[in-house]
Amino acid sequence: MHLHTEKAILDYLIKRGLPVSLAPLIRRLFVNISEGHTALELSTQEFDLFEKSGLDLLHSEYSPLSMTSKFLQTNRHAEQEKRVAKALLSRLDQRGDIVVNPINLMPHADPSQLKAIYGASLLGFALILGGPGTGKTSAAAAILMAKIKQFDLSVHDLAVLAPTGKAAVRLTSSMKSAQELADETTQQMVIPDATTIHRQLNVLREKKLVLVDEGSMVSLELMDRLLTAMDPKAHLILMGDPNQLASVEAGTILSTLAKHKAFTDSRFTLTKRHRSGHMNGLSELQDLCLAGDSDGFIHALKETNSTWVAPPNDKSLVNLITKNYQPYLVKCLDSNYSQTPEFQCLSAMSHGIGGRHWVNRVVQDLANSLGLEGRGTRILVTENQPILDIYNGDIGVLLDPISSNQTLVSFAHRDQPLHLNQIANYEIAFSVSIHRAQGSEYQDVAVCLPEPTQNSAFIPSRELVYTAVTRAKRSLHLFSSESLLRRALAQQTKRTSCLDLFLKAL
Repeated sequence: MHLHTEKAILDYLIKRGLPVSLAPLIRRLFVNISEGHTALELSTQEFDLFEKSGLDLLHSEYSPLSMTSKFLQTNRHAEQEKRVAKALLSRLDQRGDIVVNPINLMPHADPSQLKAIYGASLLGFALILGGPGTGKTSAAAAILMAKIKQFDLSVHDLAVLAPTGKAAVRLTSSMKSAQELADETTQQMVIPDATTIHRQLNVLREKKLVLVDEGSMVSLELMDRLLTAMDPKAHLILMGDPNQLASVEAGTILSTLAKHKAFTDSRFTLTKRHRSGHMNGLSELQDLCLAGDSDGFIHALKETNSTWVAPPNDKSLVNLITKNYQPYLVKCLDSNYSQTPEFQCLSAMSHGIGGRHWVNRVVQDLANSLGLEGRGTRILVTENQPILDIYNGDIGVLLDPISSNQTLVSFAHRDQPLHLNQIANYEIAFSVSIHRAQGSEYQDVAVCLPEPTQNSAFIPSRELVYTAVTRAKRSLHLFSSESLLRRALAQQTKRTSCLDLFLKAL
């Protein structure tokens, strides 16, 4: 929430009779929202102060604030959570009656996938949950094909969505691979390419079936817009890993739905890993991270082929980064090359050794020494520009030297490149934040956890480390002190919201 908005709300409440003594609670709510919460839980004493104040503003439909039980919210967040709860619960009554044979749709499915395909194909709303490599996308593709058969749907009735362009590209590829394994009849079905949620909001009303991947990245605001845009009778499949970081914006949608008893029969958790990641210890690292077992995680890290660089050894980190980015940059000397590198650096902070800006400077220096003059530079779009079909989070690659007046930028989801000067705001993306990396996977990943400064608001967490570790498919490199790593694995993040209460109330 913007500082001017916060001040305006507080001034308005005080003018309407809010005791000045309650102003600190309102400010705490604003701080909570900035940290991703949608509510502030009040103590009994704090709640009594509100009740004794005689302020009836909270019960007015025009109030900017709302009280649910002992949770204080902005009215906007309360109304959004009510709408989301109502829209999801209403879909639990929608059921099909034509049974499909999951084996025909996914011949090599494991038992948890077969259960998900069979069950979700009959439901108006289904949650497909699981960690990396458990085959969520393959199962979801089979569910889509089952629903196409069951309800005689055309490609125009479907929307396959992800929160970011990168996640959409990966989802499209995974869907096509999964469909190739089905029976011959099913292979002839046409599933639309995935696109971002934002790109489809204006046309969702005409869709009968919507699938959303990377549900953990979907904020309350975006989920509300998605469900409001959809036909109330349209089916929804929501996929994701509830153990990952929650959305950058406020909300905790997927993790709430993953635990709520109302969705017990609509929730399908995939349990078997199908990737070869277990061969190099990545799966073990993921499990130990989720368990918060710092001793086991550190031991496993040392036993695998992972590289662990501890601060302040910046020279070793520079060598690690340049060694892994050099093959990509050398290929970029060919002016037609615009492929994604197999290596990606993820940073938990912007500044300091191992921070995004520091890593990006290291790679740019290497690129300049090779004579690239900016060609091959990866950029991250930071502002939505719907007219150009580019959105916050999309990644592009510079095809020309930066000195050129006609520098072109290639995007995986666009057939034609854009001119760099058409892009309103962007940043270099040889290193991106761990939050930004959600929805993407790379063969090799370097995770940088710089030491926060004394005044830093950064709090390392288990979810942060888990999200970073699960981006790697082949190898993992870590830059962190042991003490910071232990603190992170011991710290679980829990966002406060009232979605659970609204789901129970309806």
